[in-house]
Amino acid sequence: MPNQFTSITTTGFGSRIMGAIVGVPIGLLLIFGSCIMLYWNEGRTDYSKIAQTSVPVQADHVSQSQNGKFVSVTGKLTGQNISDGAYLRSGSYVAVQRTVEEYAWVEQQHTQSHNNVGGSQTNTTTYTYTEEWVDQPADSTSFQHPQGHQNPPKALNDKLVSATSSTVGAYSFDPQTIKLPSLQDITLSSSNTNLNPMASPAAPNTLQSTDSGTSAKATSSPLSSVQLASTQYLYGGSGSLESPRLGDIRISYKALPSGLTGTVFGQVNNGSLAAYTDKNSHTLYDLFLGDRQTAIATLHSQYETLTWILRGAGIVAIWIGLMMLLAPLDTLLDFIPIMGEVGGVVSLVITFPIALLFGGTVIIIGYTMHHIVALLVGVPLIFAVWVGIFKLIKRGRGLQKRGADNIPLSSSPMPPTSPYNPAAVNSGSLFPNNNVVSVQPQPLVQPPVPPVPITAPPPGQYTPPVPAQPPQPPAPQDPYAQPQPQQPNDQSPYNPGSGNPQQT
Repeated sequence: MPNQFTSITTTGFGSRIMGAIVGVPIGLLLIFGSCIMLYWNEGRTDYSKIAQTSVPVQADHVSQSQNGKFVSVTGKLTGQNISDGAYLRSGSYVAVQRTVEEYAWVEQQHTQSHNNVGGSQTNTTTYTYTEEWVDQPADSTSFQHPQGHQNPPKALNDKLVSATSSTVGAYSFDPQTIKLPSLQDITLSSSNTNLNPMASPAAPNTLQSTDSGTSAKATSSPLSSVQLASTQYLYGGSGSLESPRLGDIRISYKALPSGLTGTVFGQVNNGSLAAYTDKNSHTLYDLFLGDRQTAIATLHSQYETLTWILRGAGIVAIWIGLMMLLAPLDTLLDFIPIMGEVGGVVSLVITFPIALLFGGTVIIIGYTMHHIVALLVGVPLIFAVWVGIFKLIKRGRGLQKRGADNIPLSSSPMPPTSPYNPAAVNSGSLFPNNNVVSVQPQPLVQPPVPPVPITAPPPGQYTPPVPAQPPQPPAPQDPYAQPQPQQPNDQSPYNPGSGNPQQT
């Protein structure tokens, strides 16, 4: 009998588009539900904070003064002689857990889709059947190809056995109602196991695999041949742990033995520890291995781990919901296969950051609304950040406008900043009382110096040559002092009345 089958189906364009449209409201509900879950998740109770309010008490004696109070007790755990009632001998345990696995058929399916021109889609689904160890065998009638892949009923079920009463130090507690920690593996040996056949075997095996992979009738139950296969498993069936056969079982045990150090959180009630409920109806009744600080740290770690798992699941659910909203558009693009593939990739790329941003916003809002400190500090802080961003944007726009309206200083009309006056040169009043005024060069650009008109001297007087005006502003020296021409053996006096140097 083959163990792999292929099924090919084709879905028309009309059916696909209708299915995509039906998925739109489902996507909206998924997004809405995810937002509610994310908001609720941020308000979940961190039970480590409740545990910190407990009163530590000594475990060696019962204190009547602590009666009715919420306490934490750390001490040695003591259980009772219990077993699973089958193959594990009785021992001093707080709790014992039996796990039974069966070697059974498992169906796996893998589907590949191909878009055709015109919008139809061809789906190729491959069904593969393998034999594996499973805790709960699948119902063979639900298989796509059940023939030759029938699973026998499980010969022995899982079981959890708890002591009716246990103690931590001098205080008793109920192992059947308290929340227990993870149990420890029991190392199996001939001293703690009873391998005699059970008096009343449960659900005898009726099917057994053969070399050809088919099923055949069996006359005995795997419980009739249970053996110690290793320090971890008991084995029952016609095969072995290394080479199992269909319907064989393997049994393992975990327990919380006596003698370990543990911490119990609960309310004292006449020497017993019961469940504690605070004013907000939060109940804490837990047993942890280790001391009080280790127990509180474990509670907080459990809270943080579940918080991040739910955050990630909520964001992924929002992402899926957004993809469902865009499914009709992607289906329309599938009318041309290459366009559909591009549209699907674009949808994935676009919707993920949107889901991340949207989910993150819901997480921030939920955290802020559920935590008073974050509400008092976070809201003003968020408001201040938005105000700062608004001011920066406004300032940037103002600087941009000012830069556009800026006019160069050289083209702006400037008031005269120099004592220079061209009329004073002509009138001879530039240097009153024959006192030379030194004009300091200015940092601003000065207008060009106009030519100074020169009056012709009286007859008989020497007229010195007038120096040519430079085309550029003069050097940073006194631009208004006239050079004194030199003549051999003679120097002309300056006549302030005429405003011109004269030679006699």
